[in-house]
Amino acid sequence: MAPEQLQGKPTDARSDIFSFGCVLYETLTGKRAFPLENKASLISAIMERDPEPLTPMTPPMLEHIVKKCLAKDPDDRWQSASDLKSELQWIMESGSSPGMPAPVVAQRRRNARLGWIVAGVLAALLAAFAIFYYRTIPAPAAAVRFEIAPPAGTSWGQLDFPVISPDGSRMVFGTTKRDGSRNLWMRPMDSVNAQPIPGTEGTISGLCAWSPDGRSIAYVADGNLRRLEMSGGHRKC
Repeated sequence: MAPEQLQGKPTDARSDIFSFGCVLYETLTGKRAFPLENKASLISAIMERDPEPLTPMTPPMLEHIVKKCLAKDPDDRWQSASDLKSELQWIMESGSSPGMPAPVVAQRRRNARLGWIVAGVLAALLAAFAIFYYRTIPAPAAAVRFEIAPPAGTSWGQLDFPVISPDGSRMVFGTTKRDGSRNLWMRPMDSVNAQPIPGTEGTISGLCAWSPDGRSIAYVADGNLRRLEMSGGHRKC
């Protein structure tokens, strides 16, 4: 109830504006404009005290509207609901957010614009990096499949596997001749012709291993582990 109602004076639309101010105050702050401990304290607060200040985030113009609605003297309030509506519409059209003062709104808008600018720059850098990255990475090499036929007059044994040199330029493999003897062969990767490796007769199988530098191979022959220098010569290990 407006103060004039509590005093038994005539009421008009301005009394309703006071009630509206109480509702608006509670909407903005989450608490009643006047304490409600008991009827006596409520009447005393309405007649003599002003509500606590609104939150610091309330726009100054909106705070002015609430204070004018809750003025004790009806002549100090908005004189009609039409005037009050016009003021509220003006606040909405001016762009002020009901929950925060204009300076805070402006600062947040600047921060939002800055955030979008930073995001745009990062997106551009990411796109440039992706273009550079995919242009500089060579396309994956296509798989190469081919068959290795044993030299004429020989055949593969169960453990005969080609072993490619570390630099990928040569391969070594063992085969079995028709008379049952065995030896190792070497074939360049850019050629289809394999040549027998002298001195490798008597190998147990085609299992052999290249040295890390590709200068020699190790294999088993006549029950001994041997190392063959590719430049020539054999060495028993």
